[in-house]
Amino acid sequence: MKRFAVSATLAVLLCACTVTPDPEPAARFTVPGNYRAVGECAFATIVRKEPAVRVANLESQRLVRVYFAQGAVYGWEADFTEQGTDTTVTIRTINFGRSMVVDRIRAYVNSCAS
Repeated sequence: MKRFAVSATLAVLLCACTVTPDPEPAARFTVPGNYRAVGECAFATIVRKEPAVRVANLESQRLVRVYFAQGAVYGWEADFTEQGTDTTVTIRTINFGRSMVVDRIRAYVNSCAS
């Protein structure tokens, strides 16, 4: 019985873990335009194709974060930050499918840049 309790506790702890993107950026690039406008446009474009995408406007950090989250899995996130009159986009992903995710997000962002 004690062995079962320990096994069950470990299983619960392992299932409760959150999968998050690698802290090292998969890509970083700059596009023309205001970071809020570009980030919100990218979100509006992506969410039509990927409904699990969310957005967070972090005004105090002058940052818009668009991210894919389904349950406890955060597959990728794209941060849009102010760089003068331009926007710096930093993409972080989990390791699986990294280049495919970066290419897809970059295409959405480029369609929004002024």
